[in-house]
Amino acid sequence: MLRSFRKPDSAAVVRTAAALRGETVPAVDTVSVAAFAIRILLDAANEQDFLISKTILALCWHDVGDRRFRAAAYVHALVNRNPFGVAPGLVHTEADLDGRERKRICIALVLWLLADHEDDGACEEELVRIAGWLAGDCLDACQARWDDAEQLEIVLIETAGRI
Repeated sequence: MLRSFRKPDSAAVVRTAAALRGETVPAVDTVSVAAFAIRILLDAANEQDFLISKTILALCWHDVGDRRFRAAAYVHALVNRNPFGVAPGLVHTEADLDGRERKRICIALVLWLLADHEDDGACEEELVRIAGWLAGDCLDACQARWDDAEQLEIVLIETAGRI
């Protein structure tokens, strides 16, 4: 169920994925692509009523800037800014996701972006779901390397290679 978040065109997905590797991309691409994936991941977690803030997603991308390890920086920005939930960007409530599930969804978004988006017949929605499952598998490894951007990036890239 993808209410209000249309599937982005494949070129926007490829551009956003390239941005994690250092390319320049319009913020509007990163926002639409991220919102699409987060909606799928929230629906899979039975959190269909959660809101997604496109403004906060744009700020998350802005936080990445020209950092060397962009995938790790993006995961950190997503977790720190809270772009989805009962009241995105605000203090968590009892109805919100716990920190571990929130981090899993943020990691899944980045894993999906780091995956190969060649036209091999796999639909993007299915790739997002696979990223969600793999994010659960690598969550402990990511948390153990959370404060070391280079090591976190390595875990993210290696895990994304399984998609």
